[in-house]
Amino acid sequence: MNHIRLFPMAILVAFTLASCNSGEKKEGNPLLAEFNTPHQTPPFEEIKREHFVPAIDSAITIARSEMDAIISNPVAPTFENTIEAMDRAGSKLTSISTILFNLNYAETDSTLQKIVREVAPK
Repeated sequence: MNHIRLFPMAILVAFTLASCNSGEKKEGNPLLAEFNTPHQTPPFEEIKREHFVPAIDSAITIARSEMDAIISNPVAPTFENTIEAMDRAGSKLTSISTILFNLNYAETDSTLQKIVREVAPK
């Protein structure tokens, strides 16, 4: 029974550590903030090219923490605490990379292409 109580704490610790690692990068980066726009659409007017690399680096750290929390969960695996948790893990990274790649397709330039090459998996 104690293991069930530990899982939420492990998630909380993982998110706290992830935010500590990337706190400096979050400041002033609209890609890392919650989108307080109608329908939670990205605030494109606030996003600058220099926001992408730090945001992706931070989102990778968050995604790793989310996966580590799933892996280290002492509770017996269930669909909810494993499969559903894995499905949610990395959602910030998915959001940021979707914005980047869509902007690259819609209004590409040499700066965006350079960023895409830099952050693309190798």
